[in-house]
Amino acid sequence: MKVVATQDVPQLADADGTLRPLGRLPAAAFALLYGVTLASLPLMAFQDRDNYLDYAHTASVLLARSLEHPLIGLVNEPVWLLLNTVLSFVLTPEEVVRTIIFLPATIVAYVLLRAGSKNWAWLLLFLLLPAVLKNHISHLRQGAGLAVFLLGWHSSRRAVRWILMGLAPFVHASFFFVFGLYGLTRGMLRLRLANDVRFVVQTGVALGVGVTLGALVAWLGARQAGSYQFAGTDVSGIGFAFWLFVCGLLLSERDSSSEHHPLAQAGVLFYLGTYFFVEVTARVFESLLPVVLLAGTSLSRGRRLVFVFALAAWIGVQWYVRLTRDGPVF
Repeated sequence: MKVVATQDVPQLADADGTLRPLGRLPAAAFALLYGVTLASLPLMAFQDRDNYLDYAHTASVLLARSLEHPLIGLVNEPVWLLLNTVLSFVLTPEEVVRTIIFLPATIVAYVLLRAGSKNWAWLLLFLLLPAVLKNHISHLRQGAGLAVFLLGWHSSRRAVRWILMGLAPFVHASFFFVFGLYGLTRGMLRLRLANDVRFVVQTGVALGVGVTLGALVAWLGARQAGSYQFAGTDVSGIGFAFWLFVCGLLLSERDSSSEHHPLAQAGVLFYLGTYFFVEVTARVFESLLPVVLLAGTSLSRGRRLVFVFALAAWIGVQWYVRLTRDGPVF
């Protein structure tokens, strides 16, 4: 029998218990376990599963119909329809849905764990945040878009990065805003604008979107025009208070060199600036949540500890609310 040397086995911690940065193999193992677990859950136990089965049945027809009007077709997620069409050629509708759960969940988990490899233990916990989980349980289209976006964002090849990130809005429309925030952030960094100036610009953009989004969506003919109320929403403000606290942590790290930090800051400011105006921007923020998680774990030590413990408590609150309310958990 062959004996495997200890040093050949990936070690997650040093002898003193200090966690090592997570390597490719352990990250892949954790990501696969995450994806397989979510894809193995009862198929019809969660919201909107009937709709996703319908997509697997009718995607080719919907794609052909949407492309009859190019502008309307482009804002109604043609790559999502194409993905369902291609998968439906070789898989049953049930298998299509499980594949669309498994692949994005695995990709998102792997990219998150590798990008934040020094803080992988916290990131494993953050993968259980309801706002992250529901992208792979009830908002499957958004989960697929997130996987495409993150693959592009972390690509070392510029062409691949821009192609994949550019495709993400055509999987889920929330990434039009994510891509726009990314471009705005890069532009301001290239212009070497001060943090205070970036803050004012990002806040102004958020307020402008909050006021004009409903009219823009209706003019473009996007499917969201009939799904959301683009007006002031009845919200408790608890989420606003929590993410305002997180925003304060990000803004206080004025000298952060993390590549995640500026985009995370823009995403949180966008969410806060539109919080009391339109409900749909919460979906945009969920699309940027992995970036915010990575930014929080890359803060300086004191701020990082505050962030991770605050977010762990927030996860507990979110699960308590979901498990004790009437209706489905997801």
